[in-house]
Order: sequence, then C-alpha cells, then structure tokens
Amino acid sequence: RPLEEVLQDVEVGGLVWLSFANSAVSQIAVNWARHVEKIGMIRSATVAALDRKLLELLLSERVPCFRHFEEGMQSDVRSSRTGFRKLGVIKAELVLRVLAEWRHVLVSDVDVLWLRDPSELLQSRRLADAMVSSDCLSIKADEVRRVHHLLSWPRRGDVPTLHLSRRRP
Repeated sequence: RPLEEVLQDVEVGGLVWLSFANSAVSQIAVNWARHVEKIGMIRSATVAALDRKLLELLLSERVPCFRHFEEGMQSDVRSSRTGFRKLGVIKAELVLRVLAEWRHVLVSDVDVLWLRDPSELLQSRRLADAMVSSDCLSIKADEVRRVHHLLSWPRRGDVPTLHLSRRRP
C-alpha cells in the first residue's frame, strides 16, 4: 500500500501510522505489521521499505508498504552515524508529506510491539502539536552508556523543547 493509498483511506484529521525499515530488520518489520494488524490499525499503516530486498519480502507477506529506496540504506543504519542521520532526514521528509495532507502521523520504530490501539490516549492529548517518546527505559543505564560511549544519547530531561507549527484546517 503506497503512502498515497493510505492517505486516501485515512480521513482528513485522521491518524496515519508510518514506519521505516530495511532488510537488516526484515523479520522485525513483519512482526511490527502483524501486531498493528491485531489491534485493527493496519488500514492506516504503511512501512517505508528502504531497500529492494525488504520491499519484496513485505509484499510477499502482504504487509502494507511502499518503495522509498535511498542510497546507503541497505545495511544496518543504526551502526552508522551517517546512515542514522540520513534515516532521520527521510523520516522528517515523509512526516512533513503526511502533515501536508492534513493527517496526523504516528511514527513507530519497527521494534515496537503494539498491544492496543493508542488512539484514545492520543485523543486525550489532542491539543498537543507533537508528542515524543524515547527508547530510554532507565536513566541509570543511559548514564552508564554515556560514560562508555563517545556518542552520547540524550536522556529524558536533556531533550530541548520541540516546537512545531502548522496552521490547522
């Protein structure tokens, strides 16, 4: 399901589920889609397949996806500072594309297992322009990682305030 089809199926003001993956995480991407399907949100979801190998697998598994090939996105991008940054740019561009169509967007890593539809929670905070969560599960563990790695990740409280502005319809 190309992004355009998802946008047609999701009404203006509705929520588009968007994820990104390459063949380095192919089975995780399929598992993500199965969980999104179990909670009934698969019609509003799609995965940006960053390489041909993943695209072919997702299509064979009937996972909603679209081709978004980029040079350098065929391997484990999390281990590459350049690749990880490039993935961030790709995500931002596609999020802006969805927002330009007046839909809300939920960006989910494929290593997230959705156990229930978060729509009620999101609706309860509908006045927020942006909501962000972190992979940080333990500040103490992040402190250890910060000391032992040259590249330190922000922890809760370190992240500056995010301000996004877009005129609402």
